[in-house]
Amino acid sequence: MDSSFTKEELATKIRSMEDSVFSVLCNLSTQKNQQNYFLEDLIGVVALIGTVQSPGLSRILAEYLGGDKMLAVIFRSFGAACSLERYNQSGEIDYERALHAQASALGKAISKRFHVICLEDIRPYTGRVHVNDSQKRLALANPRMPNGVTPEGFIGYAVNMIDLDLNYLQTTTALGHGLRETVLFNLFKKLQVYDRRESMMAARACIEDGAVSLDGGILRENGILSLGHGNPLICFPCRNQKVLPRKIEEIMTKIERKKSDLSEIDERIRTLTKYRKKYRKKFKKKKERYYRCMDEMVPLTELLAYRPEAGGSNASDRLK
Repeated sequence: MDSSFTKEELATKIRSMEDSVFSVLCNLSTQKNQQNYFLEDLIGVVALIGTVQSPGLSRILAEYLGGDKMLAVIFRSFGAACSLERYNQSGEIDYERALHAQASALGKAISKRFHVICLEDIRPYTGRVHVNDSQKRLALANPRMPNGVTPEGFIGYAVNMIDLDLNYLQTTTALGHGLRETVLFNLFKKLQVYDRRESMMAARACIEDGAVSLDGGILRENGILSLGHGNPLICFPCRNQKVLPRKIEEIMTKIERKKSDLSEIDERIRTLTKYRKKYRKKFKKKKERYYRCMDEMVPLTELLAYRPEAGGSNASDRLK
């Protein structure tokens, strides 16, 4: 399987699939003279909302999600998603109504289950987002081994390694949550990406929501290890490129590592800045207390001065 499709090539491939719901919806969208309520809240299909940097990353993320989720159709509302099917009195699908009827009219058939993601019903990621990043990546702290060190070979989180297309960057829920905070986080959670299987296996102690490696390793949550070799039919498109030479893939991997290191340094700077502000505040209070004490102290010359009213002698007489 060639996992280096461009977005245009991948879109053409999906549209040509016989049992693809997205294929049916795309065909309906070309019927300009006919308004169709199925398309009103349609956002797109998971495989086409963004691109990745390398075929290796494309292939392993697609294999982790599986074909059904890669071809999941994203609708804005739950109501729009439910409108795709109608049922008879016995609860069975009525193939003469809704989207199935439209597919039949186009000479197509939806013969198996399909996933529909309801954007407004997704519980979003509620942590910080890198506001200065045009992609609005999630500010996730790097994983830590029990000794406090980031595991060797960690490249980044899958949710941040997909670059959303420009038109999808503006897609948000009513509360302002974007596709990365909703759809991508719902699909990947904190899935970690490593350079090699060995690095991934060695980091099991700090893997929470599963991990993958660029050489084909998959470690799912709750200790489930996927072995063997997959051959996904639908992958995320790469950035308008064909298969990269091995040397370039290595460079891209190093770039992702440096991004990860930069994120870690940024997190440390924020932590140190917080402590600096805290200790400067403490220092200021102690400094003020010190000056108050200095103002209240009696000069030493005054203490040593002769005081006849106290019946004492001056300091020079006492030293004789």
